[in-house]
Amino acid sequence: MPPQLSPLFKLAVFTVLMLTVATFAVGVAYSIYIPNPTASQSTAEAKLFQAASYGLTALVGLLTGKAA
Repeated sequence: MPPQLSPLFKLAVFTVLMLTVATFAVGVAYSIYIPNPTASQSTAEAKLFQAASYGLTALVGLLTGKAA
């Protein structure tokens, strides 16, 4: 029988997942709508993708920590 997940853990995973998806979507939209970005715009785009990768890292940490 699989272990029961607490509602607080489900909320944490859902929140991190939605923030990750949102930052990735904003980064993609940013790169599509600004065809020739300035240096500061390129930096902002890179930071959005970096935030999305950190969100994925946090999700993996949450899920592997719960599974182990």
